[in-house]
Amino acid sequence: MKSLSVLDLNGNKILSDGCIAIMKELKSNVTLTELYLNSNFIDTEGAIHVAECLENKYIAELWLSYNNIGAKGAVALGNSLWNKKYIEAIMLKKNSITYEGISALSQCLSNSLNLKELNVAGNLLGDAGIEVVANCLVGKEFL
Repeated sequence: MKSLSVLDLNGNKILSDGCIAIMKELKSNVTLTELYLNSNFIDTEGAIHVAECLENKYIAELWLSYNNIGAKGAVALGNSLWNKKYIEAIMLKKNSITYEGISALSQCLSNSLNLKELNVAGNLLGDAGIEVVANCLVGKEFL
């Protein structure tokens, strides 16, 4: 998996254990730019391993919708992605993400120069969380 640039495992129900195993294998990969893990029953623990795997990678697209990463998973992703200036797509629809989680992701959203797609629909952001998202998107010409 060292030269893999796109990994699409959407809808495979790999669960967090499968996700963790895959992320361990991908840690040495330096070419991954797109990761698709929608609808896989990935929980907070799985999301934390995704975040750890992506820390030192150029990632253009991250699709993790329809899982259950929760606030702590979103915080881990936020800590991992904050300096990814060239990320183009972040898809986190229906993940039980709260204000705490979206706040942690706000640095990534603000820093991204190329963000074209963002989906955080169906989460638990509340008015304060939506305000965080709105503030991050001010001045984004590509979105």
